[in-house]
Amino acid sequence: MGSGANTAAWQPGMDGSIGIRFISRYNFAINLMEKYIAFVPTKNN
Repeated sequence: MGSGANTAAWQPGMDGSIGIRFISRYNFAINLMEKYIAFVPTKNN
């Protein structure tokens, strides 16, 4: 996430926190040719 003077007061709501937690728990691959996303749990969970 980038930041600057204009975004100093930006506070992500609950949606942003849930998304970050979800992404950090999984490795994922996006296959655009076959149109699917694969999620694999990380080993530290």
